[in-house]
Amino acid sequence: MNVSGAAASGPATKQWSSVVKIIDPNLEMPAQDAARWVDPKLEQLVYENSLFDGDLVPFRAARCYLSESRSDRYVVMWLEDLSSAVQPPWNLENFVTAAHHLGQFNGFHSLHLSRAPFSLTDDHYYARWGEGNIESSAVELSRQRSSDLIRQAYKSSSVDSAIELSTLVRPVLDIARSLPHALAFGVELEEVPGQLAPVMALIPRYVEEVKQLLK
Repeated sequence: MNVSGAAASGPATKQWSSVVKIIDPNLEMPAQDAARWVDPKLEQLVYENSLFDGDLVPFRAARCYLSESRSDRYVVMWLEDLSSAVQPPWNLENFVTAAHHLGQFNGFHSLHLSRAPFSLTDDHYYARWGEGNIESSAVELSRQRSSDLIRQAYKSSSVDSAIELSTLVRPVLDIARSLPHALAFGVELEEVPGQLAPVMALIPRYVEEVKQLLK
């Protein structure tokens, strides 16, 4: 929810705005829900501890101005308003820029290791991907390969590459589960062919990179 207003100090007036986010940290999310990328309790702690908002790289978290608990159920967070950022649907240049910024973020944190000031208790990548039936999704994709939607979505790549990539997910998850617990960030794409096509074109490269990882 976006909240805005004006603050007056003497003769000066300054406009302000904030995104107010209300979360229930006790809510259990289904495995297929996008919210499983980040546990609500961890999300609250990330904002309260100002993690990732001052790393001197373009990709950062929104700044949290205030986090307050309302009873034992709800948490209300007043966050920086980032609605002026580029909004979807994205073009290819937007995807390339986002990928570049994510690479800078990962590179920065690989060189400047730091411990979160709270415990990480869950395998979020596994919670997101491991509880679903990836194999059956690959079978369904193969079955629907002749449909208009699949042909449009994969016009710049091949369905076979996507199916092959799906067979590599579980071995990668096994590697991820052997590593220390981590926060997970995800990007949700609108399920329309024009939005997904730039990503689909990169699937063959993803397949080769994953194969190298598993060697």
